[in-house]
Amino acid sequence: MTVAKLYISKREGIWYDTGAWGVIVLTIDRENEKLPHLLKLLDMGSFKIIFQQEVYEMMQYRVPEPDFHSFEIPEMVVGFRFASMEEAKEFGSKVRGRLQVLIEKTAQRNNEAESKGLLLYMYGLPHYVDKLSLQPRTAAVEVLSECFALSVAQFLEAGGHLEKSIKS
Repeated sequence: MTVAKLYISKREGIWYDTGAWGVIVLTIDRENEKLPHLLKLLDMGSFKIIFQQEVYEMMQYRVPEPDFHSFEIPEMVVGFRFASMEEAKEFGSKVRGRLQVLIEKTAQRNNEAESKGLLLYMYGLPHYVDKLSLQPRTAAVEVLSECFALSVAQFLEAGGHLEKSIKS
């Protein structure tokens, strides 16, 4: 927990002071690791949340200056100017450490799922299909057919080639 001021940028390199400042905390529910980890900026007088952002696996947490940290959110970049460089360094280490834990847990889940089944990527997202319940070709066809609203039979009738199965 440390004191920081909130900045935003809609264009690279141009930062706007929001006037908001307070205590910034990284919240982690150690009893239920499935709950999201959050960065929260709290008003020091009322302890109301001024700003809140989930810490997600692919978050690019940057430290362009020792007392200034930033990360992207939809439509803009958020920055925090810390009151203390030492506390900024410690806070950045905690956030980066938590990001590393999230990456490792995802890799572990992917490895477990991959050993149990077929890993397919659609739209950049992984989909797992149990090899024991479906043959790999049939499993892949079923997953692909979901995306394009085709039945497995239609897909196979078209020779198993997706471009022949899509009707324009």
